[in-house]
Amino acid sequence: MLSSLRVPSFPQKACLQMAITASFSTLSLVMISLVMALTLLFHLRGFNAQTASNAPTILTSLGIFGTFLGVALGLLDFNTTDIQASVPDLIDGLKTAFWSSIAGLAGALSIKLRYLIELRRDRASREQIRMATVDDLAQLLAQIRDRLEDANAERHEAELLGEMKALRQESQQQLAHLNQQMGHYQQQMVEANTRALVGALETVMRDFNTRINEQYGENFRHLNEAVGEMLRWQQAYQQQLDTLIQQQQITGAIMEEATRSHERVVEQTRVFSTVSEALEGMLAGLETQSKGLEGYLSALSSLVSSAGEGLPQLEGRFDVLTRQLHSSITTGHEQVQGLLESSSEQFSRAQEALNTQVERILSRNEAQLERLDQSMEQELNRALQGFGYQLTALSEKFVSDYAPLTERLRELVALAQETEAR
Repeated sequence: MLSSLRVPSFPQKACLQMAITASFSTLSLVMISLVMALTLLFHLRGFNAQTASNAPTILTSLGIFGTFLGVALGLLDFNTTDIQASVPDLIDGLKTAFWSSIAGLAGALSIKLRYLIELRRDRASREQIRMATVDDLAQLLAQIRDRLEDANAERHEAELLGEMKALRQESQQQLAHLNQQMGHYQQQMVEANTRALVGALETVMRDFNTRINEQYGENFRHLNEAVGEMLRWQQAYQQQLDTLIQQQQITGAIMEEATRSHERVVEQTRVFSTVSEALEGMLAGLETQSKGLEGYLSALSSLVSSAGEGLPQLEGRFDVLTRQLHSSITTGHEQVQGLLESSSEQFSRAQEALNTQVERILSRNEAQLERLDQSMEQELNRALQGFGYQLTALSEKFVSDYAPLTERLRELVALAQETEAR
């Protein structure tokens, strides 16, 4: 049980301090250090009423300067085309702005609180001085009485003693009455000044808290709405990307199917080429046979002519046979030629259909990408415009709220100076 409540060691404290320091940016640390250094300088060197009057204004102005500097640096490198990469720099700038304002206000409040504490101490010391002055007056009267008694002791001892007693009693009564009145007056002044200072501080702090809550609550509400719109836009963009990926997958499947169809067409074309080569060889063989038959027929014709006129019927039969053979060869050649032409036309039509389908798919994808780019650009411009308007309203509200706070601080300083003068 005791081991679980062990105090952190020095390395753990050092790591914790390093983690806290790393959470601030360099500019935030510089502004906070500058405000702290000025606050210590005002506290340590010649602290007086003039310092209490001017130092809060300087520290508050420095906090306002750090605020606008942080906002300006956050928006300096803001890239409208890459919001996710620019948002961390903007958040660091807003951190610098808020922490600079907090440091400036804390320094100003410390100066004012010290001045009020020292003012009450001075009032108490003045009361002690007044009391000491009354005691000195009584002592002086006693010395005068002693001297008078010593000088006129022989002649007017009894008379002087009576008069001195009466004077002493009257003086004591007057001093008691004066002390009573002074104490009552001082008590009233202390109570009145305390009530006035407490009321002024309560009014200032109440107004400050109310304005801070109204300002930052409204601004953070707008900032949350802007972040929500940005998240909704990212979700819509993710859905569009998913749809585009599905369409790309469908397009890829169509392209693969078209590729396979093209490969089948190429294979069929190769088969047609093989068939045409085989037919060409067959036609070449038929042509060779035809030439051989023509040679045979010429030889036979010469034989028949040499045999004489006795074989007219045989010659007619050979002519008929020759014409039939020539007709068969011509018909086969025409059929092979028609087959080759029809195969070429089918391949051309398939190639044109494939090219048309690919062009249609590419044009449709290009149109979808253009629409997606346009919608993304419109949503991004709308989000950036809303964010810019909100930042402008935040800066204007911040400036307008600091002016009444400065006036209230000046009134508080004037009231403190009037109290000191009294």
